[in-house]
Amino acid sequence: MRMLGTVLSGDDMLRMIAALSAWAVLSAGLAFGQACPTSANSKSLAISAVNELIEKFPTATSEQRIALTQTARADTIMVWHQHGASGLSDTKGGLNVLARCISNGGCRFEKPSAETVSGIYDFINGKRDTMPAEMQALPPAALAWAQEELGCTGASPPSAVQTVAPSGAPAVRPVPVLVPVDEGGAAELVASQTAVRVLHEGCHYGPAEHQAEGCYMLGSMFEQGIEGYEYDYDSAMYYLERACDLGEKSGCSKFGGNLRDWGKTQAEKDRGTEYIGKACDLGHQSSCFNYEAWTGARRNRR
Repeated sequence: MRMLGTVLSGDDMLRMIAALSAWAVLSAGLAFGQACPTSANSKSLAISAVNELIEKFPTATSEQRIALTQTARADTIMVWHQHGASGLSDTKGGLNVLARCISNGGCRFEKPSAETVSGIYDFINGKRDTMPAEMQALPPAALAWAQEELGCTGASPPSAVQTVAPSGAPAVRPVPVLVPVDEGGAAELVASQTAVRVLHEGCHYGPAEHQAEGCYMLGSMFEQGIEGYEYDYDSAMYYLERACDLGEKSGCSKFGGNLRDWGKTQAEKDRGTEYIGKACDLGHQSSCFNYEAWTGARRNRR
């Protein structure tokens, strides 16, 4: 097995995004923008939103600038909701964008005193370690505004997200951030990143009977590579391993095969063989053949 046999390009990428997005909507009950950020991914989403705002602001229309700004503010509020005021220390760029809204009494915040506003900016600029006492608790009205702005429902309570699946799947990692390498990737960044975000949510929080399938599809997308973006081996392996641990035999086969081919140590290659054996146990016939050829041992095939 070799990775990157071909790279997804142009129409192929759009077709895969459409197909995977349809899976997310129909199987996981999610649609673009409807999955609220969780404690597992809220910080990465807020950082991505701020980076997108900075990158696109110079050439964006006034309407686009407003939309980008409001998204960055809403995602920052979700960090506040999930991690408390202390969590904003990791997303000070987003808080800087949000601070103006707060200071003017916008985004459904009550207009704070000048002293409180000064304290917020002191926190942003590293002159104090915590947000002002008046800003420790996120107002429910501001959370409701953020959910409406993001078009999402059912925001989980702080720290309520499950970080390890019952089956023993790996801990949830943040949504991968696509990095454009050419003009085509930059032009499609919003649509592509949104698709990845939705599918990531479906892989982790969709109906249990469809999570393995979704993880495998997303892992395969990253494994094959996406034209216009940096290759992301770590994401490919993460989703394939999760798919395997959730019972997807093809995920086990691909994950194990990649370790066999690309593992840097004998221990990694041996682990790859173990996953090929697991794929065989789950009924992946070619993995059974490979496992027996490599080890001389037979597995209990399904």
